[in-house]
Amino acid sequence: MAQASSFGGLPAETAQQIVGYLAKEEPCSVKNLPQEPSICLLESDQKPLKNLSLTFFSFLFQILRCSFSVLTAESTQGNNADECLKDLYALSRFVARYRLARKVRGLTFFFPVQTDIGGHYLHDFRFKLLAFALGEINPERLTIIAAAAVLGKIGQLHVDEHDTWAFGKKIHVLSLRQPREVAGPSASTRRISTGPGPCDCLYGLRPWTGTTINEGSCLAAYSTYEYYHKMTPSIIRGGGLPRPLFLEKQKLLPHVTNFEYVAICPLPNHMYDLSHLLRCLPSLVSLVTQFTPAGNAPRDILEDKEALGKANISDFWMESTQAYEMLAKDLMIWSGQGNFRQWRSTDDRIEFDEIVGPILVGWEMREPLVWERVDVAHDDR
Repeated sequence: MAQASSFGGLPAETAQQIVGYLAKEEPCSVKNLPQEPSICLLESDQKPLKNLSLTFFSFLFQILRCSFSVLTAESTQGNNADECLKDLYALSRFVARYRLARKVRGLTFFFPVQTDIGGHYLHDFRFKLLAFALGEINPERLTIIAAAAVLGKIGQLHVDEHDTWAFGKKIHVLSLRQPREVAGPSASTRRISTGPGPCDCLYGLRPWTGTTINEGSCLAAYSTYEYYHKMTPSIIRGGGLPRPLFLEKQKLLPHVTNFEYVAICPLPNHMYDLSHLLRCLPSLVSLVTQFTPAGNAPRDILEDKEALGKANISDFWMESTQAYEMLAKDLMIWSGQGNFRQWRSTDDRIEFDEIVGPILVGWEMREPLVWERVDVAHDDR
């Protein structure tokens, strides 16, 4: 007979099932990833495991080991790199003390918007923080919430900030995922071979196989004069260099098989940047895109007069339609090469049958908003 625990008098097996069920909920940094980037991505009103630990303190250790699937590190020390490293070291010691390394599935860094003082100094310590975290904890998912320029410096990419003022946004999100067999404490103490590509930047630290980029809303730019000429500040742009050459030379993400891209109200000229990036992912298999606000977003910016400003809502729908047309045409050009086989959209406000249906010859909609290359699908059967 199972022994009763102090967990409300329940058998230990039942208590473990309860804790395991509550621990299945996706952390907010993953669940809210498609939302408008902000510190709010790390906030949640639902904290079942924490509430449970406060109720049954004697069972805290078991709950503790399930409560840290995602750790969050916020750089609040301004330019003081030593303090930031000290805090991260304390976090890693906490993980080691309670043997949580195998439970940590994700690590999220939030770098507040701040002025870079001293050239590459801030870049150096941010990169050092990330490299240290991957060496000590080595999670499956690494998420960084920061300004586009900061993400660029961490990855040694130049970000053109000439039109940043027009977009009125300060924060983007970059999320990188590595295979589970590579993640974990057993792999964290040794150098991970990433194959071809640089090892002295973020993208070369691990063989990342999944990438999510959320650039937030471009809606503010629609209120400016000749908005269609504005250039989105982004890490996927080549910084003025010939974009395909720039990305191919870097070979930043040779292992990525799954790529997710979120940009609400994107400008069509930015679709060229996205297309060039996709062409430089030799292992790409699937693509996910979102160009309109998520259905579960806290607020619909398309109905928010303050967010709309002087923008004409019809311009947004026109440009969103054009963006999808451009993307579909580009898929037809290069998707016949390599292993790329699936495109999924999370936008349920777009009339895809009319927009991309006539363009995607050789593709089938297998399920709502999911297209697959017919020739590849047949070959796999």
